Amino acid sequence: MLLPAALLLASSFHVMTGCSGCGKTDEVKLTRPDSLIKVADSALQRGYAQTIDSAKQQETGIKIEKTVTYSGGGGDSKRPEPAPPSNPNAPKFEYGKIDDATEELVEQVRPTIMAAKSRLGKTGAFAFNVVVSPDGRVKGFNIVKNDLDEQAASQVRAVAMRHKYPSWDAAQLKEYKSELLKINF
Repeated sequence: MLLPAALLLASSFHVMTGCSGCGKTDEVKLTRPDSLIKVADSALQRGYAQTIDSAKQQETGIKIEKTVTYSGGGGDSKRPEPAPPSNPNAPKFEYGKIDDATEELVEQVRPTIMAAKSRLGKTGAFAFNVVVSPDGRVKGFNIVKNDLDEQAASQVRAVAMRHKYPSWDAAQLKEYKSELLKINF
């Protein structure tokens, strides 16, 4: 007598795998937290793909403002000349390559900022600068203005810290502090 009751219970459990509120049984799956992260990540990637289109960026009124200031003491705002290399085989410091790498950095963080803008529905600006070591690694990230939330700021920080600059001889320049990079959205 106990065996048929167990079969009846097992068959009713198989039928009632859906939501208890609506009784829907088809396509109901239990999800693990890591699969939810994958779904959220794919949605974020689709949002990035939508913000990359330059025509759409022009429609939304994105502007980038850059102000260049060079610190080196004495209040001189001219670009400092790097010292001669101590090792002739070491790569030379070239401002042109650094400026190109900074432009690449701005293009890398723009989709993250635009995704946060569309998520929050805000307008404003995000301004920051980076400090780069001679090995080309970003070792400092300073936020000057943030009209987004902390989550967006930490995402922009993560993208910026992964960015690689060209390396140079440390005797020429100890570290490079970028100009203020401001992205209006």
